[in-house]
Amino acid sequence: MNPGSSKSPEPEQAASALPEWLTPFRPRRGLTNGHLQTIVGNYLRRPPFRTDGLAETVQVDPADGSRVLCHCHWQPQAVRAQRLSVVLVHGLEGSSDSRYIQGITSRAFAAGFNVIRMNMRNCGGTDELTPTLYHSGLSGDVAAVLRHFAAAHSLSRIALVGYSMGGNLVLKLAGEWGNQAPLCAVAAVCPAIDLAAGADALHEPINRAYEWNFLRGLRARYARKRALFPTRFVAPEEIGPVSSIRQDRLPLL
Repeated sequence: MNPGSSKSPEPEQAASALPEWLTPFRPRRGLTNGHLQTIVGNYLRRPPFRTDGLAETVQVDPADGSRVLCHCHWQPQAVRAQRLSVVLVHGLEGSSDSRYIQGITSRAFAAGFNVIRMNMRNCGGTDELTPTLYHSGLSGDVAAVLRHFAAAHSLSRIALVGYSMGGNLVLKLAGEWGNQAPLCAVAAVCPAIDLAAGADALHEPINRAYEWNFLRGLRARYARKRALFPTRFVAPEEIGPVSSIRQDRLPLL
């Protein structure tokens, strides 16, 4: 191929350029259906989560004092600053204790990485740490966590890993930061890149069970926020029924 040609490489060439560790996804036997993978994965037995960690709250919004809770797993002090540090961000209505977060934590720590399990605002039982709700635009919260731990432990390399809504957040921050140190890598698992399309897909009949599950958790969260900050949030009965993730309401005073 000529140096100036824009022709794409042949599939065989593209495949040979991939690293050896990057292999095709092969589902477990009998779990080729995507819905089965989603549901059964929550009930499969996993090794016990035994990685010791320290909990620390990080202020992410000085304007209103909002804080988020992080669980940190540090390599020995002598090598900590030189090791890759991984910040894990969960999905909608998840937490730092979600099973997928625990699983990647165990693997990453065993590989020699520092691991920071970040809770989004209100998540992981932290509703009292902020007067606000969380949403997909708060990439600044992830940035605040990154800056805090980089400064506290002189971390030279930090990678972000986000799942679903967390994937949206880390990709948003990657677009805002570019190659700014100490951010060196970003991975997103099933990221909700197009929120409107994702909400529409979630509302389709075949996916309604997932949407109902999210709505149940979000309604309970709103009730807790109302109880903690009654002057900021209106009573649920004043909002009216909410039947979809995308339905427009104005819950804040």
